[in-house]
Amino acid sequence: MRQCRLGPVPRPATFAPRFGPLAFVFFLSGIPALIHETAWLKLFALVLGHGYFAVAATTSAFLLGLGLGALAGGRIADRSRRSLALYGFAEAWICLYAVLLPLLPRALLPLFRAVYARLGESFLAFNLVQFAIVLVVLLPPTLAMGATLPLMFRAAIPDAQRLARRGGLLYGANTLGAAAGAALGAFVLLPGAGLWGTLYAAAAANAGLAVAGFVLARQAGSAREGTPEAPPAAVERPGSASRVLVLAAVAMTGLAGLGCQIAWTRLLARIYGPTPYVFGLLLFPYILFHGMGALAASWLVPRLGRPQVAFGLLQLAAGVGVLLSLDRLGRIPLGLVELASRPEATFGAITFQELVWTSMAVAVPTLAGGASFPFALALWRASGREIGRPTGSLYLSNTLGAVAGAFATGYFLVPFFGLDAAFRTLVAAQAAAAFLALLSRPRARGLLVGLAAAAVVVLLATRAPGLPRHRIESAPYRNATDLAHKATTLGFAVDRVMADEGEFLYHEEDLLGSVSIRRDGEGKVSIHVDGNGIAGEGDFPTFRLIAHLPLAAHPEPRSVLVIGLGGGVTLRSATLHPLRSIDVVEISPGVIRAAAHPSVREAMNHDAVGAPGVRILHQDGRTHVLLAEDRYDVIVSQPHQLWVDGVSMLFTREFYAAARERLAPGGVYCQWVQGYTISADNVATILATFAASFEYVALWETIPGSDYCLLGSDRPICLDTGRLFEDPARREDLLEIGIDGPGRLLAGYLGGREEVLLWARDAPLQTDTGDVLGYSVPVDILHARGEPFHLARPLPRAEFPTDLALVGERVLQAAREGREARLEYLAAEAEFSRDREADGLSRLARALALDPNLPAARGTRRRVAQDHLVQGERAREAGRVDTACREYERAVAIDPELWQAHYNLAGLLVQMGEHARALEHYQAAVAAAPDRPEIHRNLGNTLARLERWPEAEAIFRRLIEEDPRDTLTLVNLGSLLARTGRLAEAEELWARAVEIDPARRAQVERVRPKK
Repeated sequence: MRQCRLGPVPRPATFAPRFGPLAFVFFLSGIPALIHETAWLKLFALVLGHGYFAVAATTSAFLLGLGLGALAGGRIADRSRRSLALYGFAEAWICLYAVLLPLLPRALLPLFRAVYARLGESFLAFNLVQFAIVLVVLLPPTLAMGATLPLMFRAAIPDAQRLARRGGLLYGANTLGAAAGAALGAFVLLPGAGLWGTLYAAAAANAGLAVAGFVLARQAGSAREGTPEAPPAAVERPGSASRVLVLAAVAMTGLAGLGCQIAWTRLLARIYGPTPYVFGLLLFPYILFHGMGALAASWLVPRLGRPQVAFGLLQLAAGVGVLLSLDRLGRIPLGLVELASRPEATFGAITFQELVWTSMAVAVPTLAGGASFPFALALWRASGREIGRPTGSLYLSNTLGAVAGAFATGYFLVPFFGLDAAFRTLVAAQAAAAFLALLSRPRARGLLVGLAAAAVVVLLATRAPGLPRHRIESAPYRNATDLAHKATTLGFAVDRVMADEGEFLYHEEDLLGSVSIRRDGEGKVSIHVDGNGIAGEGDFPTFRLIAHLPLAAHPEPRSVLVIGLGGGVTLRSATLHPLRSIDVVEISPGVIRAAAHPSVREAMNHDAVGAPGVRILHQDGRTHVLLAEDRYDVIVSQPHQLWVDGVSMLFTREFYAAARERLAPGGVYCQWVQGYTISADNVATILATFAASFEYVALWETIPGSDYCLLGSDRPICLDTGRLFEDPARREDLLEIGIDGPGRLLAGYLGGREEVLLWARDAPLQTDTGDVLGYSVPVDILHARGEPFHLARPLPRAEFPTDLALVGERVLQAAREGREARLEYLAAEAEFSRDREADGLSRLARALALDPNLPAARGTRRRVAQDHLVQGERAREAGRVDTACREYERAVAIDPELWQAHYNLAGLLVQMGEHARALEHYQAAVAAAPDRPEIHRNLGNTLARLERWPEAEAIFRRLIEEDPRDTLTLVNLGSLLARTGRLAEAEELWARAVEIDPARRAQVERVRPKK
């Protein structure tokens, strides 16, 4: 057997630094590294957007740079006797580059624009080029970051015999520092100091570490620090096949580890909400337990004689831990609803509890994953290699696997197979890593046992129960109060309420999250992303007005850009104007497919997604505005809710400046403003930033107290209401949302630039580097839900300027009445929020008297009536018939068009023998919901009980004509005919019913006359 010695044999060092100070420095080194990663994600998103590919490009470039740097640093470390000095130079280089890096994205804008001009319509090609550019930009600092690992290992580990133990301690210490950096970056620096402050704080830390490296190098004397004090012992060198297996096993752990991190992040974004805080809520415990696992393993390595067995068992434990995490994560939505719906709940308390839940869920697999690295070093140490080279090779292999895992999970497993299948596949990858490790030191019995254990884990993965979709798709944080209220009102468990949130017509996983189409109990269709509604009938006033208002404000619009597709309602309203082209930019491919679904085309966009001149681009809206060369007459921005990570970057002063460049002279920019679950201070920031960005501004109210619309231009804003209402299609489109003429349209006008600046005085501006909204609006979801923001700080309502109104007192009077109706509605909402229903209903009635078509007031009336309907249903289920009748009567008194209340009340009246009253309510129910056959059927039965035979027969025959297989109506009509002496016809109908559905035989026997 060939023997070898490791590395050169220098003279013994005169001074060897103590291990403790080196470990502490390496712990500190991990802190700025993760702060840099978190901040660079935000920095490059300013140019690349917030699409998954942009995030993956930055993360992958970061990881690849670390891996390549570790490989290169390992070879340098084993050849140099100045590893600590080189470590200091690496930290100094990171500091210098980090200071200069913020200038690069803007400097690269011309390059990105050139690429976008050629590849912008090819999402994949454009993003691959983006990845290449980001990789080149991030390679210099990340190479240095990666090199610090083997350089510090070389300095702190005197010989190969202590590589696994000391290497595990150093790796664990560095990882714990990274966990601290993840927490500082996500929860402290970025929200508090902004992007620039975060970047420069991390750079300052690198400068301090560089000084520490130079000081330690100087103490070490002449370049001999950390070299072996004696020649290493000769060890046996195994074949290259064994080394390849170890590298493959380590790569597989990286693939499974980062793949699970990606999948967990996707899952937690649905449970906790896709806010900027979710990244830190997972990253901190993930890295923390990873480091703790490495520290624990460094203590175990010398005590276990078979590292391949330990490595394999850790991978199997990680796989089982991932499966167990799914059950725990699937139960979090129930606890979150209970916690977040409490009046005393605070954002800090909820966030801390979310961190605890997440930590408990991911602890086992991440501890096992971190513990794997020291055992991997032990496996490689037996091959007789140097210290730097095995460290770098293993680290590179792990990072390459991690990059592959990130891309495979985000672009293939989740979009094509869903989260359940993704987790199961990643567990199988961990089982494969265990088997590869055992295969590197083959023994027949050990291989058989390892193969059997891996097979058991894979079997568990295939048989594990799936994630409870109804829970994770219910947006529990956003809807906590509503879900808890429904559960209390109905007397059901929260889990059942979540399951009853609507029928799924369509569901898919795309690159950004889950997209679903649902139909509620009233037949209304809505689109949801990660459980949050983004398009539904209740939003139609806003979606339509943000198209009509800017198009009426432009004298001759020809080209339009719409940021955000949603259900295509805004697009459809825009197509009613004589335009040459409409570009729609949508970041989610799933939303694009959902908008083309037959149910959405019929209910929302009426086939506008395929209309001539319409071009739908799968791209980030910010990216398109920054990089495109097109000019538009009108730009409409209707992104997702502001609390979704990345959306706030569409409200910055820098973005509005870029949007002005995309507008043709005289162009109009329209910004939808979310007015619900947002504080008055944050609304003020939106208004102040917009007013600071456009010379002329107009503020409109689309849904009182909920949605608003900002118009900005370089010329005075003047609505051509005559042109808007002269077209029958546009007039009908507006009438459907309660606007029957120019007066009702002007009722929503709140003011111009002067009023906006007055209202938003002293508010901070939203900028690219000071993300005020991104970190504060998620807090508002909890704290601003009790009372609408306009009550805390009333919006101005300026006089109608003459250039916004048609000449004529009649129009102005309609505008004044409409405005008064809106104010009464807002006052009614305030009364309801204070639990003063009687006062609220009184003011609501006044609002509807002034404007009978006000959609917001009608919606509130329906909501209050439905509360009484639910109370009636609970009373009926409990057998309290009198109470149920009173609640149903209260519901129909509040909202005479609520057919369910009429229907339920009529059913109880029939049981009580009051058929005449029941008939009145069945007729009212038919008038409110003429398309529901069960109402007509019961109306016919009631008419039959009142012996109004011809009317009842006519209803039954019409129902059978519409649905010849309606067996219940066949039985009912047969019963009616038998009672009127037409038994032969009745028997024929009963025979048809039994032939279609044999289960009807018992019912037929009950109604058939006895001989």
